[in-house]
Amino acid sequence: MPTDFSLPITGVELIDNQHAHYVRLVKHLLTLFGRGDLDSASFRAEVQAVVAYAIEHFDAEEFLMTSSNYPAYQEHVEKHDKFRAWIDQFQEKISKETIDIADFQRLLQWLTDWFLQQVRVDDQKLANFLKQA
Repeated sequence: MPTDFSLPITGVELIDNQHAHYVRLVKHLLTLFGRGDLDSASFRAEVQAVVAYAIEHFDAEEFLMTSSNYPAYQEHVEKHDKFRAWIDQFQEKISKETIDIADFQRLLQWLTDWFLQQVRVDDQKLANFLKQA
């Protein structure tokens, strides 16, 4: 699991600032877990903070896409929806069960892998479109 991932830059200030904040939230979650002072209720709250911010970011990107008539809007939104569906399933699981290290590692791996793929491919395509528009 990446513990220190570099932040890809799109060149669109709003998107880059939001990505930087997302990375800070994920790193904070990792730090708390690494110190061992994260009980189940705190873990759920910290995960919810990451998720809430990700959704806020999606809303901002989706607004940018619709307001600029971005041609790959549907494809991009489907990837946001994949995040929403996966995280909903994960949150459902942790609401009913005790969280173990494997759950936490799976979450962090997914949050970082998904993010890096999304930024490097889809968000970069969006940024390129926005900069040319």
